[in-house]
Amino acid sequence: MQNIFLVGIGGALGAVLRYLLGTQVHEWFKPGDFPLGTLLVNLSGCFLIGLAYVWLSEHGLAGGHSLLLITGVLGGYTTLSSFGLELFRLLSSGQMAYAAIYFVLTNAAGLLAVWAGHTLAGRLL
Repeated sequence: MQNIFLVGIGGALGAVLRYLLGTQVHEWFKPGDFPLGTLLVNLSGCFLIGLAYVWLSEHGLAGGHSLLLITGVLGGYTTLSSFGLELFRLLSSGQMAYAAIYFVLTNAAGLLAVWAGHTLAGRLL
């Protein structure tokens, strides 16, 4: 139960941070239709998860700390950071085939899933 609480609290914080940064970026830069806020959230989340992963590993802070910060805060902030870390770990361990499959399936199948959901909703609603 404690693990669920840590992930939930972290996820809520990450989601709020994502919203605040995303909306603030649009107010500051007024990028029109370009999703600059989402891009900055995704890139900063990838940077932060790389930093957090090494820092937590080097300091022996797995378990609850990792659940709160990586799964919770950064997972709520952006799941692209999790994708980036998992892909990096596959590449770093020499699992090139798995890395390629994961990369292609996540992006291509993700886009296909959005299209399918959009199409289905258009027909049902």
